Amino acid sequence: PKKNVLEDVKVYFKSKKASLFCAMAIFFFLLGGASYFFQKRRFKICRNLLSEKKLTLYAKIKSIEKNTHKKFKYIVRLEAISAKDGPGLISLNNQLLLYSIQKPEGKVGDLVILYHAKFSKPKNKDFKRYLLKENIGALIFAGKPSTMVIKRDKISFSRFFWQQKKAVLKKIKRKLGPTAFALFASIFLGNRLIDPDSFRKIKTSFLFWGTSHHHARSGLHLVLFLVFWHAIFSLVPISYKQREALLLFVCLLYFQLSWSSTSFMRAFSVFVIYK
Repeated sequence: PKKNVLEDVKVYFKSKKASLFCAMAIFFFLLGGASYFFQKRRFKICRNLLSEKKLTLYAKIKSIEKNTHKKFKYIVRLEAISAKDGPGLISLNNQLLLYSIQKPEGKVGDLVILYHAKFSKPKNKDFKRYLLKENIGALIFAGKPSTMVIKRDKISFSRFFWQQKKAVLKKIKRKLGPTAFALFASIFLGNRLIDPDSFRKIKTSFLFWGTSHHHARSGLHLVLFLVFWHAIFSLVPISYKQREALLLFVCLLYFQLSWSSTSFMRAFSVFVIYK
C-alpha cells in the first residue's frame, strides 16, 4: 500500500496540473516577498523624510474616528499626496494617521491642506512592525490641526460608503446591548473603538479561557458570513451563476460597509480570486 501511495504521488507531480500548481505557488511566494521588501523600503524612506519635521501636507481624508484617549479625541486616516518642505515639494504615496484634540475641518473624501504638521518617529520596533502591517507610513500629533479644504467632490463614493457605514452602526446599536454591540462591531465589522470599556471586559474573558484569537477579525468570520448567505441563496430558485454573482455582490457590499484589517483583506482577496 505504501508503494502504491508513493507511485500515485510521483504520477501526480509529473502531471501538468501539479506543475502549474507548483509554479503558481512559487510565483505568489516570490511576489509576496518582493511586495513586503518594497513596502518596507518605501515606509523607511517615508519615515526618514518626514520624521520630526513640520511640513505643509496635501492629503485626502480616508476616515474620521472618535478616540477613547483623554487628550487626543480624534483619529484621522489620511492618504498623503505630497508635503511642502520650504521651496521643495516631497511626493508621497503613503497613508498617515493624525491624532488631534479637536475635529479637523473636512469630511471623508475631501482633499485638504494640513499646515505645520509635525511628524513623530516611533522608536519601538514592535510598534513599527504594527504600523507597517496596518499600511501606515507616519504619525502626526496635533492639538488643534490647522486644515483647509481645497477640493470636495459633489459625488464621492468614499464619503457615501462612510456615511452608510456610520448609519448601519447606529441602527445596530439601538437593537443590541452594550456588550453584544461591542462584540458584534469588533468581530463582524472590525471596529474596536465603539465601546472600549465593554470590549475590554470581553477581551479579559477571552484571555482567561485562552480563546482571544476568536474575537480578532479574520478569515473565519468572513467564512461564517458567506456560509450564512449561501444557505439563504440556496433556498432561492435561481441558477448557480446567479447565486454566485449575488454572493460576490453581498461580499463586496460587506467589505465596503466594514472596517478592513490585514487578515480580512487576505481572506477577502482569496474569495474574490476564487470566484
